[in-house]
Amino acid sequence: MNPALHLPERRLKHLAIRRIQRPVKCFDFHLDPRNSPPLCSLPMKKCYAIPGIYIALLLFIGMSPAVRGEADYEEIHKPKGWFFSSPACDNPSDQLSYAKKLQDDGKASSAARQYKRLVNYWPDAPEAASAQYEYARILDDRGKIFDAFDAYKALLKQYPNHMPYDKILDRMFTLAIDVMNRRKGHFLFFPGFKVPTRAVPLFEAIVELAPEWKRSPEAQYLAGQAYEAENDWELAIVAYTATLYRYPLSPYAEKAAYARASNLFLLSEESPIDLRRAQEAWAALTFFINNHPFSDHLNAAKTMRSTIYDRMALSAYTEALFYDTKTQKTEAALIAYRRFIQEFPHSPWTTQAEKRIQELQKITARNASNTGSPATEYDNDEQ
Repeated sequence: MNPALHLPERRLKHLAIRRIQRPVKCFDFHLDPRNSPPLCSLPMKKCYAIPGIYIALLLFIGMSPAVRGEADYEEIHKPKGWFFSSPACDNPSDQLSYAKKLQDDGKASSAARQYKRLVNYWPDAPEAASAQYEYARILDDRGKIFDAFDAYKALLKQYPNHMPYDKILDRMFTLAIDVMNRRKGHFLFFPGFKVPTRAVPLFEAIVELAPEWKRSPEAQYLAGQAYEAENDWELAIVAYTATLYRYPLSPYAEKAAYARASNLFLLSEESPIDLRRAQEAWAALTFFINNHPFSDHLNAAKTMRSTIYDRMALSAYTEALFYDTKTQKTEAALIAYRRFIQEFPHSPWTTQAEKRIQELQKITARNASNTGSPATEYDNDEQ
């Protein structure tokens, strides 16, 4: 034995763990040279650190769920975390009972925290769905509309088969309506004001969460109504168009078609010289009139379309008049007048255009007889 190799017990364990995966040289040494038995009395040769393997095996067995007695669910966080964020009990069943007791005792805030901690620590436990539902209900009862809506939404996303789906969606829809009609900024005698667009994300969340639900067409339509209430006509048109394409057979398709057409009409009124907007409004109004001939809004739609018709007719007539009087190009004016009459045969300026066409034809014929050849724009310019 070599006395220089006598090492303390802590150092020996460290060497054993480090030499698990590789052969090491074992020497003949003692823990205590006086009365300790030899730890390894083999001659100097290569061997494997057997004690290290035993240590690793014990660690692996100790980490297995069966030895620790864990349930089938998996924890996201360890219950022994921060003091103020840890659940009060060691398992979800006791945690749920504890939270319900707090709720029955009138301690709603404390109960809500315990319900939330149950869901955070044991999201896959059977009690998690009930805890999330009770958590949402407490927020709802306390008037925290947006937090309650988000809690209901998380409930339907994570546990769709454990709760009454339609009942929860109905409550979410009611919360969205409440946000749309609620006034904010109330102070003393000032009644406050409404901000309907705050409800738009809620309506859109309902449609995204349950697109086939019976009230989803209404939710999509109300999103457009919220935008329209704040005169945001472009976004309102987007919401109404989505209603038409997603739910063409729903009762709200007719309402959305009329609202979309009327908003396009308002946009065209803002820019009377914008021919593109006028054409879009004309097409939307025509679509509504053709597809909903028995609608209560039929007469209003026809009135708006008549206004659009006259505006586009005036634009086309003004163009023809420009070629006729400003540039004095007879052939270009004739083409513009004829196209105008073809597109707008019932406009207030159609009769004037017809008379002017006759006059220009006579001028063209007279010029042709004087020159002996058909009149051209160049000839008219020369004269």
